[in-house]
Amino acid sequence: MLSGFDVVHAYDPADRAMIRSVMGQDIPVDTRLHRGRIPAFVVSEPYLFDGLEFGFDARSSRIASAVYLAQQARHDQTGQLTAVTETHLDEAPFFAYSTVWGGGAPWSVLTFQGDRIDSRRTLATKAAFGWDALYGTPYTAQLVDAVTPTADPLRGWPEGLYEADGTINGSVTANTNALVLAALAFKATGPLLRRAP
Repeated sequence: MLSGFDVVHAYDPADRAMIRSVMGQDIPVDTRLHRGRIPAFVVSEPYLFDGLEFGFDARSSRIASAVYLAQQARHDQTGQLTAVTETHLDEAPFFAYSTVWGGGAPWSVLTFQGDRIDSRRTLATKAAFGWDALYGTPYTAQLVDAVTPTADPLRGWPEGLYEADGTINGSVTANTNALVLAALAFKATGPLLRRAP
């Protein structure tokens, strides 16, 4: 859109969305299959980047809020800090989608091929910092406090903490560190891209 392309149809999800209730939140889910074989899934990252880079509009704000509030509600009901998104892993299979809803169920953790690996759910550093920058609630402050001790002054931020046992998911990626920096920049100056006055 910023480059002048007509994205009206791509930006309108109505023909490809179904609503799934997760922790009392209506979460829009893409009806198309991921990789042609498993139902699509919802993670935090697309909404984090949308808010941090462009700022939310009325629709994206409603969807992002539902995705965030479902995670907070999971914590409120279970006591488990929850900030899920796609995450690199420091062990096989080395990548997972920790979802709010995915593969037909809430809170599933899926491999690239669609296999369930819920034991690898990660409290994601990038989701903690991103949600905190966008919403700045007491809950998001708890998320950031939980991942802050994992920072390595030489290597940067690891992916986060494994939910199952609290150990560090020690994979270090440019993706996570870039989102942390984008979140810090947002807190300092607002969205990255703005329309010129």
